[in-house]
Amino acid sequence: MDEDSYLIEGCVAAHGLRKWMNSNAGKPCDEVVYLERPRSHQTTRQKAMGKGIKKVFSEIEPELRRRGVSVSRR
Repeated sequence: MDEDSYLIEGCVAAHGLRKWMNSNAGKPCDEVVYLERPRSHQTTRQKAMGKGIKKVFSEIEPELRRRGVSVSRR
């Protein structure tokens, strides 16, 4: 990675992308990898948070693609 490379992960990443795109034109990043399947047992609260993230991401995914961001779901 060069000095301009970065990785963002976690439950607020989709919210951060949405906020950035609401305030800026252009690509917020080059690539988004959305990991959909849990790798271990989730609590009820974790499942609820996952549903919220999924909803936000489904709302911003078309705009990410329109702006030229590579999006993959795994």
